[in-house]
Amino acid sequence: MKDVKMILCDIDGTLLDDHKKITPATLDAISKLKDHGILFGIATGRSPIAVKQLLGDWGVEEYTDILMGFNGSQYFDYALDKEERSNLVEGSILKDVIEAYQHFDISFGIFDDYEYHVTRDDEVSNGIAENNKLKLYVDDLSAYTSTNATKMLAMGQPEVIDEVEKYCIAHPDSRYRGVRSTKTLFEFLEPHVSKSFGIERIAKNHGFTLENVCVFGDELNDLEMIRDCGVGVCMENGNPIVKEIADYVTASNNEDGIAVFINEHILKEG
Repeated sequence: MKDVKMILCDIDGTLLDDHKKITPATLDAISKLKDHGILFGIATGRSPIAVKQLLGDWGVEEYTDILMGFNGSQYFDYALDKEERSNLVEGSILKDVIEAYQHFDISFGIFDDYEYHVTRDDEVSNGIAENNKLKLYVDDLSAYTSTNATKMLAMGQPEVIDEVEKYCIAHPDSRYRGVRSTKTLFEFLEPHVSKSFGIERIAKNHGFTLENVCVFGDELNDLEMIRDCGVGVCMENGNPIVKEIADYVTASNNEDGIAVFINEHILKEG
């Protein structure tokens, strides 16, 4: 643990409790990391531009050195004053995905800076727009299927996303990668993109490796970073598959899981 130079946390089901808040205990533990020379950041599937608007609401803005979004394809490194975006999905591929999955009762969505474009105005779409403080637009996504995008979301009820996930596994396509990020969301990404992919680039910029990174997550889009980083921690409320490959399992997102681990294993040893 003394070799940990950076801590990154997923957001939903991890950094935030079920009320979409960072608990006081977790915020307190994060605030102490800088005194130990440890960078703190966020590693999420959400739009980093959207999350940037929320850091102040969560009370964590002054402690955030790294903000990595879109599962690793875009990040803001405030410590080095650096920004990078890479590995977009070609529009023609997005169009093919929509055609291949249109028989499911789902809507599709694409983030574009402070806007969220969706094919259907429904509860899930509205929830994502509201939670990220984005303006919701309903259209056919043709502006993106004719160019490219960082990623595309499939949104639906949990039982429908279960079927989407099974279909994707049974019908792999080398042109894109599909991964589940929440109970109601399934993401389509450029095949090389993962949170490990982004973290490795960030670590290199700071002169260390994945071995010097501690990460917290709960879902399948966190699997690679929990597997590949030096210290991979899954929340008690996490996906069983992710728990199995994690180095540690901490308390749930509603029970100060991040704070418990940082206090017991990072600050205590530091």
